[in-house]
Amino acid sequence: MAIRHSTTTRAEDRDRTALHGPQKEASKVDFPKQLRPLEALEKLTNLKKLAIYKLVKFQAKDDELLLSAIEHLSSCSLKFLAIDDNFTGFLDSSLSSSQAPPEHLYTLELSGIAWDRLHNLEKLTLFLTSLTTDTLVTLSGLPELFSLIFSLNEDEPKDISNVLKIVHKNTLESGGKILVTDGGFTKLRLLLFTAPALPPLSFLEGAMPKLQRLELRFRIIECVYGLENLPSLQQVFMTFSSQAPEDAKEKVSQIKGQASKIRKDNAPDISVRRRIAAEIGNLKLRAQHVSERRTRYGVENLQGNNGGGGSGLGVGANAPRDRLAPLPRLIGTMEPVGMDADISELQKWFSNGKDGTQQLRYLAIVGFGGLGKTTLAMALYRELGDEFDCRAFVLASQKFHLPTVLRSLVKQFHEKQADAPEDALHGIEGWGDETLKRKLLEQLKSKRYHILIDDIWSVSAWENIRDSLPKSDKGSCVVVTTRFNSVAEACRRQQGHVHKLKQLDPESSRNLFLQIISANDLCPNRHINASIIMRICGGLPLAIVVVAGLIARVAQIINHCYKNLPPDLKTCLLYLSTFPKGRNISRKHLIRRWIAEGFITEEHGKTAEEVAEDNLNELIGRNLIKPINNSSNGKVKSCQIHDMVLQYIVSKSSDENFITVIGGHWQTPFPSYKVLDLDGCKDLSHPHQLKKICNMYQLKYLGLRRTDIDKIPKNIGRLEYLEVLDIRETNVRKLPTSFAKLQRMTHLLAGNKSKRTALKLTEEITKVVALQTLSGIEISGSSTLEEDREQSPDMAIRNSTPTRAEERDNTALHGPHKEDSKADFPKQLRSLEALEKLINLKKLAIYKLVKFQAKDYELLLSAIEHLSSCSLKFLAIDDSFTGFLDRSLSSSQAPPEHLYTLELSGMLSEVPGWIDRLHNLEKLTLSLTSLKTDTLAVLSSLPELFSLTFSLHAEDNYSNALKIMHKNTLESGGTIFVLDEGFEKLKLLRFAAPVLPSLSFLEGAMPQLQRLELRFRMVDYMYGLENLSKLHQVFLTVSSQAPEDTRAKTSQIKRLASMIQRANNSPNPSVVIDEYNELAKQ
Repeated sequence: MAIRHSTTTRAEDRDRTALHGPQKEASKVDFPKQLRPLEALEKLTNLKKLAIYKLVKFQAKDDELLLSAIEHLSSCSLKFLAIDDNFTGFLDSSLSSSQAPPEHLYTLELSGIAWDRLHNLEKLTLFLTSLTTDTLVTLSGLPELFSLIFSLNEDEPKDISNVLKIVHKNTLESGGKILVTDGGFTKLRLLLFTAPALPPLSFLEGAMPKLQRLELRFRIIECVYGLENLPSLQQVFMTFSSQAPEDAKEKVSQIKGQASKIRKDNAPDISVRRRIAAEIGNLKLRAQHVSERRTRYGVENLQGNNGGGGSGLGVGANAPRDRLAPLPRLIGTMEPVGMDADISELQKWFSNGKDGTQQLRYLAIVGFGGLGKTTLAMALYRELGDEFDCRAFVLASQKFHLPTVLRSLVKQFHEKQADAPEDALHGIEGWGDETLKRKLLEQLKSKRYHILIDDIWSVSAWENIRDSLPKSDKGSCVVVTTRFNSVAEACRRQQGHVHKLKQLDPESSRNLFLQIISANDLCPNRHINASIIMRICGGLPLAIVVVAGLIARVAQIINHCYKNLPPDLKTCLLYLSTFPKGRNISRKHLIRRWIAEGFITEEHGKTAEEVAEDNLNELIGRNLIKPINNSSNGKVKSCQIHDMVLQYIVSKSSDENFITVIGGHWQTPFPSYKVLDLDGCKDLSHPHQLKKICNMYQLKYLGLRRTDIDKIPKNIGRLEYLEVLDIRETNVRKLPTSFAKLQRMTHLLAGNKSKRTALKLTEEITKVVALQTLSGIEISGSSTLEEDREQSPDMAIRNSTPTRAEERDNTALHGPHKEDSKADFPKQLRSLEALEKLINLKKLAIYKLVKFQAKDYELLLSAIEHLSSCSLKFLAIDDSFTGFLDRSLSSSQAPPEHLYTLELSGMLSEVPGWIDRLHNLEKLTLSLTSLKTDTLAVLSSLPELFSLTFSLHAEDNYSNALKIMHKNTLESGGTIFVLDEGFEKLKLLRFAAPVLPSLSFLEGAMPQLQRLELRFRMVDYMYGLENLSKLHQVFLTVSSQAPEDTRAKTSQIKRLASMIQRANNSPNPSVVIDEYNELAKQ
């Protein structure tokens, strides 16, 4: 191809066209390919952003073409222009002399001098070679300039020495200092210099009056003068190279000292950082060794004296602060405020669909963030659930992923599908879109379904979901919530209904505000200027809830609230930015992670767990965190952080280098050597993966819940700092012997309660005496040893073992046994006997007892009695119908009187005779086999009982259990009666079993009961709901295999509740009916 060595400019082309007419298009075949796109660049008239990273081998004609294109594009749509001319001279020789500069830009990044005619410019990046006092004077006249950056990357230019000579020459021409004079820069907030060597800078009085942040990144620096002349300065960040000479480090200290002399009420925060992560790691390791030495030699932490000086902490920084009162313990959620008209209108819309057309219908609820769209949609979802055959809820969100949405729907419908095989969803994580769509079609065929899709951000996301759902002719309904009218209109085009949610009216706003205040046990009549608050909130429910929470403690908005948080609460709140939007965060999970990260320590006689609980309650009380679910003891079980608060703390965390934000939507913390949470990961089955993890020696928290692992590697013993190991819902059944080395372990969480699988109790576990939580274990009895003896005849096995009492007697007679005499003691019995050594245990949950005999009963009972006299507060035992509960525990002479929670599952024909002595008991779960009128009469005397549950699994000895239940009902006169006395603090009552007996509540029974839950396949009937004066909610969860008469009785119960509502002119009690798949394993 012939390549011309020169090309005409646009002006010459126009002249030629005027003389000879337009050239034919085909004549461009001989036009150099490189120049054709350069000339054609100006055709991109819709360009808003143009970023040129490199110019290669440019000549004069190339400069002219590029300048012409930029001028033309700037007259069209261009708002962002970035050019790195790669030292070709384009900026100096061409762009700087432009007669038609890009006046409409908002952002300009150059390595040349800018123009003072850019009146819209907000962000400007220039090459450091352009930095002179005159340059700053010119730039000071830019009226909208918000951010100004001068940069020089020492890795980019080939001849760095020449560049530094230019910088030095500019400094000399400016009088030896780069001066920032007074006047101008009226909106500048950020000033950044980054280069290997920075010239001296001097800020004169009145310079940059709004500057808040100054950043300096360098290897060598002269000095910075006049920081005291920057009245709005809040932060100075100095980041210097690890290769910086000593004099540069001294000048950093001088700058820091200069800042400390500024009067305290105007002093900026000075942050100094090295650009080398390894040094930070070394410092952490050294700090850890220092801490260990302090502990070893008994050195206590010095308390800051009250005289000031020395420490950077203010007076009283370590003093106990006034803690908020515990949160009011609530059952369920508050009903929406100010949405009665919306709910009524949409209920009619649902009713019209029920009585009219049977085609699939769509409803879009639209409104801006925080207006209550999800609250309204969920209220309808709960209220109308029993009118549909099945229903599901899914969050779409900004980071929309169709397979994730479809997979969630399939899983939810599978759980409620009758006769669904357990392995029907095997491999679902790998299913494609079409497979998921076919499965949905199969699940929803011939069914009237209700699907709620929350927070759709785009029309394309809505269309993808809509096209994936089967077209029902049974009157099904799809409800979506969105912030965008375009999504709502797309829904309307499909004959959908659009409901625009409005702000709350003043009266409803006031009611919501007072409801939040009252929930915090504050007098709603106290002097609060609610009218001003309502006007500021503008009828936005989220704003009202947040402000009301703040008024209850500190009357400021989110930003002010954060600034007034104590340092430890700030850290705890910022840590929540590591959880993605919409994630339900487990209370216990969060507390353990806070502790593992080192954010929480023991203080003022409280354990770390208690301090963390206080912190969480305070953040919830301020409405910075919202509770989602409550556990059966009334405490918050899981929580969320609202997306607006999340955006704030993500930004704050990023500013303070607490986290790194990746991808704009997902938040990931800096690599932590203390916490590794892999909950739900499905790629850990290869042993090599876990072995690598076990080399992370600083780990304190290792979460492997819901992963596909089945074995823990032997080298886990290397994790000597590990405090929490979570292997729940995995296939791990036994721990390696090296587990005994983990002497800092405090929480071992294992097993799967719903599937009744557990971790075997071994002698290695009982050697970890620091354990406070041991949950999900299986204890094998001595009869399993007989099988072992048959397989291994050489093993010496003792047929019996003395109890603790017998051992004490033997010791008195013959002296202590030698330790090595236990060598022939069966391992299973050694671990059972050694269980009592775990004297720090606060929670013990036994999921399974296997092949127990009389001597095993004695050992286990002895261990429980001893642990109960130490620290035990939570005890759960499923005796697997071995008879331990009836034969041993019930006859204990030293019952666990200090328990707060007790769960007894399996064969329990009578409640233990000592149960009325548990005066601290708040939560009690018993086997349904113990339910009779006399049982309830005994339990009614427990003064602190908050939650009472009767349950039965239909897996073991079901026929025998039914016989006992039938016998109990007959002994109670055919109906289980709840008498009119006692249960002074009971708020929650639950029954869960395939078959429930007839229940009757007498007048005056359970005066504080708020929530009643029944889960069953068959139920006799329930009488006396009208006698429960405080009852708010009745939840009826019916098996998918329930017969028709059961469903009829369920409807009768709901009608009864409606009659009570009308008679009392009250919304209580509300009845929610749901369905579960009895055969599906949770």
